[in-house]
Amino acid sequence: MLIDPFLITTVAFGVLTVWLGSRLATERVTARRQLRYWRGRADDLHVKVWCQEQVIACHEEADAKRAQQRRAAAAKGTAVSAVRARLRRQQDDLERPMRAAKTIEALRTTPMRSREAVVAGVKAARTRKQQSGAGAAA
Repeated sequence: MLIDPFLITTVAFGVLTVWLGSRLATERVTARRQLRYWRGRADDLHVKVWCQEQVIACHEEADAKRAQQRRAAAAKGTAVSAVRARLRRQQDDLERPMRAAKTIEALRTTPMRSREAVVAGVKAARTRKQQSGAGAAA
């Protein structure tokens, strides 16, 4: 009995087709699984990125709020120091004439020495110095 080459070719191609089909089906399933895995991973990463963006936005908002509070505190401090300086000037304007009057009154009540009484001590010291220098030189 002679083996028919057409039959052998048909069987070989049939087996090869089945084997290739199963192999392609397996690869297709594997590709689908990988696609699902990577899509899930991408979704997870997208969610993580979104969460980090939210955290960054919260931190930036808090920084902006703190900067605004610092500016408000600085403005308030400037206003308070301006009010204090104005009050100090007003108080000084009130007290300056009284200080001048007290100074003049103190000068009036202080017993004044004559010029000769003030200069006498200086003249005597100068004379002593001259005499001690002249005595040492002679």
